[in-house]
Amino acid sequence: MSVKTINILNKLSFDFSALQGTSLMCFVALRSVDLTQCENAEVLVRVHERAMTGDTVIGVQIVPVSITAEDPAVDFRFDSGATTAEITPTSPATVPGLVIRTITKPFGSHVQVQVKGLLNTAGPETIQATISADLVLKSR
Repeated sequence: MSVKTINILNKLSFDFSALQGTSLMCFVALRSVDLTQCENAEVLVRVHERAMTGDTVIGVQIVPVSITAEDPAVDFRFDSGATTAEITPTSPATVPGLVIRTITKPFGSHVQVQVKGLLNTAGPETIQATISADLVLKSR
C-alpha cells in the first residue's frame, strides 16, 4: 500500500467569537484537492491551542467537489457527503492534540477543504483555536 501526506492547512489561528445567535461562518481553505489516485483518505487536524466555551465547534470539513471547464466559477459540491473533523471545548481531550477522521466514501476525484465556526446558542461564546491539517491518502 502506498501512502502520501498532503499538507492542506498551515498553522493558523481562527477566531469565530464574533458569531452571535445560532450561526455558522465558513471559508474555503482549498478549493480543490486531487484525490484521483486515492482509494482511502483521512484528515488529521492538529490542535495547537484552543480557547472555546459553551456549545461551539470549529470544524475542518472535507467536501467532495467537481469543478468544470464549462462552468469554472461554480463549485459543484456534494455537501451531504462531507466529513468533518470537529474541535469542541472538550475534544480533543488535551491540547496540543489531534483529531483524525476517515473521509466518507464516495469522495469522487476532488475534495474541497473548508473551515467552519459554529455557535449553537445565543452566545456570546469564545470560539478560538490554532490548528493545522494534513490529508493522508492511501492507494494500492
